[in-house]
Amino acid sequence: ISQVIDKFVNQLSRQGVVVLAGDYQGKAVLAVGVTADATKNLNAGKLLGQLAPIVDGKGGGKPHFAQGGGTRTSAIEQLLEAARTAIASS
Repeated sequence: ISQVIDKFVNQLSRQGVVVLAGDYQGKAVLAVGVTADATKNLNAGKLLGQLAPIVDGKGGGKPHFAQGGGTRTSAIEQLLEAARTAIASS
């Protein structure tokens, strides 16, 4: 998952965030990547820490990359909407 995030983050020209969430074998899989210049305003680990409970999960990481998971795959769309809101307000 980190390679996928890195690929997308590297394609961003400046201040970008990538949030991936999906269902893998009945579990929610989550990852957040933040470009180096955006880590001043947004921390991937903190963002994922806020989002993961939506899918009854947990996660964390560093300012530029975080990953986690959860058990409630039915809430992935809700998580992605919460991510959009959190990113827009940062």
